[in-house]
Order: sequence, then C-alpha cells, then structure tokens
Amino acid sequence: MHEEKNSKKKNNKKEKKKSKYNSTIGGRIQQVILLLVGISVSVVAISGSVLNYMSTSSTVKQLMEETVKITSDRIAKEVLSVQNIVTELGTEDSLANDTISPEDKQKLVNQRVKQYNMELGKFISSNGICEADGTDYNDRDYFNRAMKGEVVITDPIKSKTTGKLSVIIASPVWKDGDSSSGKVNGVVFLMPKSTFLNDIAASIEIGKNGGCYIINAEGMTVANSDVSLAEEQFNMAEAAEKDSKYKSGAVLEKKMAAGETGYGKYRYNGKKLIQAYTPVELEAANGWSVAIHAPLSDFMTETIIGIIISIILFIVAVGAGINTARIIGTNIGKPIKVCTERIKLLAEGDLTSEVPQSNRQDEIKVLTDATEKITLSMKKVIKDMDDKLGKLSDGKFNIHIDTEELYVGDYSGLIVSIKNLKDNLNGTLVNIQEAAKQVNLGANQMAESAQGLAEGATEQAGAVQELQATIHTITQGLEHSKKEAGNASVFAGELVEGLSKSNKEMNELVSAMSHITETSHQISNIIGEIETIASQTNLLSLNAAIEAARAGEAGKGFAVVADQIRQLADDSAKSAVNTRELIEKSIQMVENGNEITLHTSESMKEVVKGVSTIAAAAKGSAAAAQEQADMMEQILQGMNQISDVVQANSATAQQTSSTSEELSAQAEHLNEMTDQFEL
Repeated sequence: MHEEKNSKKKNNKKEKKKSKYNSTIGGRIQQVILLLVGISVSVVAISGSVLNYMSTSSTVKQLMEETVKITSDRIAKEVLSVQNIVTELGTEDSLANDTISPEDKQKLVNQRVKQYNMELGKFISSNGICEADGTDYNDRDYFNRAMKGEVVITDPIKSKTTGKLSVIIASPVWKDGDSSSGKVNGVVFLMPKSTFLNDIAASIEIGKNGGCYIINAEGMTVANSDVSLAEEQFNMAEAAEKDSKYKSGAVLEKKMAAGETGYGKYRYNGKKLIQAYTPVELEAANGWSVAIHAPLSDFMTETIIGIIISIILFIVAVGAGINTARIIGTNIGKPIKVCTERIKLLAEGDLTSEVPQSNRQDEIKVLTDATEKITLSMKKVIKDMDDKLGKLSDGKFNIHIDTEELYVGDYSGLIVSIKNLKDNLNGTLVNIQEAAKQVNLGANQMAESAQGLAEGATEQAGAVQELQATIHTITQGLEHSKKEAGNASVFAGELVEGLSKSNKEMNELVSAMSHITETSHQISNIIGEIETIASQTNLLSLNAAIEAARAGEAGKGFAVVADQIRQLADDSAKSAVNTRELIEKSIQMVENGNEITLHTSESMKEVVKGVSTIAAAAKGSAAAAQEQADMMEQILQGMNQISDVVQANSATAQQTSSTSEELSAQAEHLNEMTDQFEL
C-alpha cells in the first residue's frame, strides 16, 4: 500500500509538471526553445560525427591503397634491379666463352657480388656443377628452369651453402652472349642479403603499430616486417584450419594469393585490423602479393576522441539550452501569470487586491500597466455608481453628475442610464406632487359640495393608494433594470479583456518568429565562413601538391596526403553548401509562418473591434424600457379609476360633504410623503 501511494504521488507530480508546461506561455516557450536547441545541436553533432568518421575512414582506405601500391612498386623495382644485374651477367661473353677458366668466370661473378653488396653469387656450368667449388646444383629447381631459358626469382629458401633464408635470382648464360640464339651454356645466380625483402617490409611505416608482409601464390610468407614470421614461413590459411582466430585474416590472404587487389578488415587477438593488398608485378616471381596492415585504432583514435568531444559539447549545449529556456520562460511567463491571476480576481469582483508591477520596458510592462489601469478604472466607476444609486435609493434626486470623465468608452452607457433613471423618477414624483396639490385644492372646494361628493372623494383616495403601489412597483422594476445593466457591462468587459489578452499573445508569437528568423540568418552566415575555410584548405592542399611534385620521389607520400586534404576540403565545402540550402529552406518556412501569424493577428484585432461593438449594443436597456411601459400602463389604469370616481362624484355630489374633510386630510398626507424626496 505504501509503495502504491508513493507511485501515485510521483504520477501526480509528473501530471502537474506536464500540465504546467502545456498550459502556460512560459512552459510552451521553454518547450519550443528546448526543441529547437535539441534538434539543431543533435543534427550538427550527429552529422559532424558521421561525416568525420566517414571522411576519416575514406581517407585511411585511400591512404592504405596508395601506400600498398607504392610498396608493391618499390619491391618490384628493388627485385627487378637485381634481376637486371643477373640478366646482364647472363649476356656476358666471358661467361659464355669456353676458353675462359671456371675460376675466372667465378671471379667475374664475385666482382658483381661485391659491387652490388650481394650475399652470394655463382656461375654454374651446363652440367649443373659449379666448377669453382664443385657444388652440384642439378637438384635445384631454379637451375633447371634457368637452363630452359627462364629468369627465375625463388621464394625465400634456406641456402645449403650459407644456411640462411634468402631469395635467389637466376638467369641463363646465353651462348655468345646472345639470348636470341636460344642456346644456354650455363646458369648464373645472385643472392641478395638475407634481410633484403624483410628490410623493405620493415621500412614501410603505416600507423603506430602497422606492418607489411609478402606472400606467394601458396599463401606462404615470403617477407614480413616481423622477421620471425618470415623465418617461420608462416601460412595463415593453414593456421586458420587449426585456430579460428586466423579465419578472418585467411579470407583476405586467399584473395591475395589469387592475385586480387583490395581492402578489408578483420579481427586478430581482439583487435580490429585494416589491410590493403595488391600483387607484386614480377613475372619471374611465384605470384607474390604484398599487404600492409594496421590496427584501426591507429587512425580512428583522434576521430573517436572528436566524436566523444562532440557528445560532451552536445550535452553542455543542451544543458545551456535548458537553462536559457528556463530563464526566458520564467521572465516572460511569470509576469503574464501574475497579471492573469489578478484579472481572474477582478472577474470574481475583487477590486482591492494589489495590482502587479513591472520594471521592464517591453510588452510585459504594457500588460501590467493595462491591468492596473483596468482595475483602478473599474474600482472608481463601481464606487461612483454605488454612491449615485445609494443617493437615489435614499430619495435624493437632486444629485449632480460631476464624474463623467470616469465613464469612457463602453462605460459611457452607464452614466446615460443613471441620468435617464434619475430624470424619469424625478419627473414621476414631481407629477405626483402636483397631483397631490390639485387633490388638496379640490378637497377644499368639495368641502362645500354635497355629501355624495365626499363619498366619491373616499373612493378617489383608494385609487390614489393603488397609484402609490404602482409607483412602488416601477421603482422595483427600475432597480432590476439597473442590476441587469451592470451584469451585462461586466460580461462585455470580460469578453473584451479575454480577446485583448489573446491579441497580445499573438503579438508575442510574432516577435518570437522574428527572433527565430534572425537566428537562422546568423547560422547561414556561419555556413558561409565554413565554405571560406574549405576554399582556403583546398588552396593549401593545391600548394602542398605542387611542392610535393617538386620534391619528386621523396614527396609522393606527401602528395597523397595533400590530395586527401583537398578531397576533405571539397567534401566540407559540399556539406556546407547542403547545410546552407537546408538553412535557407528553414528561413523561408519561418518567414511564411511569420506572414500567416501577422494575418492571424490582424484578424484577431478585427474580432476585438467587432466584439466591442456588440458589447456596446448589448448595453441597450430594452427590457427596462418594456417594464417602464408596463408600469405606465398601470398608472394609466389608476388614472382611469380616478376618472371613474370623479364621474361618480359628479353623480353623487350630495355625498361629498361628509367626506371632504377626510379627502383633505389624505391629500395633506400625500404632500408630506412627496416632501421627503429631494427633487
């Protein structure tokens, strides 16, 4: 039960909070500002992060592909330079000349070894024997292939003479030094340093933890920046059959072994690696393919940090937006709420509570001043009406209306009604007073008349009493008319005030739309600055590319980077243009909304004028006029009765004598009653 109560309290708080934001101007302003800030910051943060990540990924991919191509070309050039040396040796006349001793031939080969800093070199006779040292090479594949006229580049093999894992490049020695003869007199080969290919792989720098390696058509490692893997002659495809951690990498190496060029990603030891690969263009090699690889984190760390910073800035911006929305909503909504509460009290008849004040110099100041003016003017009008009607109810009809300046606008109908009420009652009582005087005069004359006239005078006195009752009814009817006129005036005032409040809120909405338009123009200016920066970046990349071209071979890598910077500048410029178009569309939509709001505001003003006219017309007192007409009819009936009595008096003049004194006394009493009124 306790948990249910707590849950209900929390739900009630949430409902109150939700109602507060939905039912108040300040709450709606906060919601709009938060929505605009949230959408704007989210779009900028998300699009910036995505574009940054995609741009970095694209740049890394292009960099890897360009680097592996450059690496492949370098390996091919390095190996081809050795191959050319060996091929040139194969066309030496001295090696093909049978009159020159094997020792001299070997000396020639040794000179090339020393000259080009090779590990080893041999001349092998056509019988497969190196006569300089007696080694038999008939079982060597590269010897047999070279004897068939091929230039052979072997995969790294362990030399039987040096015991080291080295590449051997062999070429046929052509008869008379002419390859067109088609006759081979022997084979010459050179063996570069054992670290020849590994040094090339190790010299390739890619990322902080990247590497380079070469495999042959069977997937065996030919060279690697990690020398141990090269010495082991590691084969990932074979390793993947035993250990699943090599499977994703083995997929890429199968493509390499097939001579494909590409780019891919795979996982190894919990790390995500990226790899670019391409074949080495060497016809004499066994389908070599080179690959460079590096952890993805080597390139994306700064991008990820940038995304994290964007998220932090997004949170800070949203927090600042919430605080700004709260301040703006409070500054606008609170004064309006105070004025609204005061107007509600005014609608309930409270004219004494304190009127809100404001030190601001804007529409809020106008609202509070208008609320104060409405309250004070109504208070003065009600007080003056109470004074005038009180005097009338006390029988004082000689009042003077000296406060007409209070009854301005729609209040003017009230002062007219009070004047008409006073004049009508005063005129009626004056007529009654005059009638009483005439009755008194007639009573004195009838004293000399007959007894019958006196009896008629008695009936006339009864008719006069009925006339008094009728006059009393007229007074009550006029009082009711007064109350109805007051209620109609209050209702009309409330209706005009409500429409005026709606008109003011519409004006505030117009102002807010103008502010949104100004902010959109400022964002458009910022996009223009971004386009300028992108243009300058593009110019800078062009200058860098020119300098790289001047640097020749040494500037190739820098030229790649300069090209990527230019592409990044182009992408940034395109993104800025797209963003500008979106901003311009948003500005157009806001301006359209602003025009619609202005039209609505003008329509609201016309409605206010129309309702004011209706309120003025409603102040007509048709009902009161009808009641006065009915009462005058009753007075007419009373006068008819008096006429009948007079006729009866004429017929019974003899009876007036006995009642003349009574009639005179009644007339005197009527005079005393009318004298109580100050006419």
